[in-house]
Amino acid sequence: MKLDFEKYAAEGNELINLIAEEMQVPKDKAGRLIQLVLHALRNRISIGESIQLVSHLPMPLKGVYVDGWKIRDNYKRIKHLRDFIDEMNKESSKMQAFDLINEEETVEALKAVFRTINNFNNETKANEVNNILPEELQQFILEN
Repeated sequence: MKLDFEKYAAEGNELINLIAEEMQVPKDKAGRLIQLVLHALRNRISIGESIQLVSHLPMPLKGVYVDGWKIRDNYKRIKHLRDFIDEMNKESSKMQAFDLINEEETVEALKAVFRTINNFNNETKANEVNNILPEELQQFILEN
């Protein structure tokens, strides 16, 4: 596999631009929202699921996902959409970005990030990513 960092940078910028456009936010905020969603997710799934998920992400998102990751075996599994929204809000306050103003914006960020990842990936990879998620979160993403 050839490492083409210019290609990866272009893909990363494309992902950020798509989310910024969809959410009508500046690119820097779109980048933080990607980071927020991916970090909240990695906090609430197993190490094995994380590794499986990372294998299906576009290269730029692999780096975002693992940046600052403190791997640990103890995690509180996401069972409901509410769990994930709470984790996103907790992660947002840790980042001190406070990009999520209200629950509606949190839900929109979640939808935008997963919709963009799914659209960016081929259908097989998108299905692999979605299959790792808890059922309620899968349904939410697929419905939107």
